[in-house]
Amino acid sequence: MVKILGGSLVLIAAYLFGMKLMEPAAEHIRLLEEGDLLYRILESEIRNTRTPLPILFGELSDRTNTRWHNFFLSFLSH
Repeated sequence: MVKILGGSLVLIAAYLFGMKLMEPAAEHIRLLEEGDLLYRILESEIRNTRTPLPILFGELSDRTNTRWHNFFLSFLSH
């Protein structure tokens, strides 16, 4: 019984350790997916409404609270 409990605890610990190691990669994937979405929005706005880029970059920076916010906001200062 103790061996089963110990083996279960080792498996649970290994699973949790793997999940903790995967967190930075998962965050990177989320940022890339959000960047792809923002790129598609940017592309469709330019193509369909011909919104000026400074206004569009401001709108895109307002849509996100991740690193993309500062990325698009940096284009407004120039």
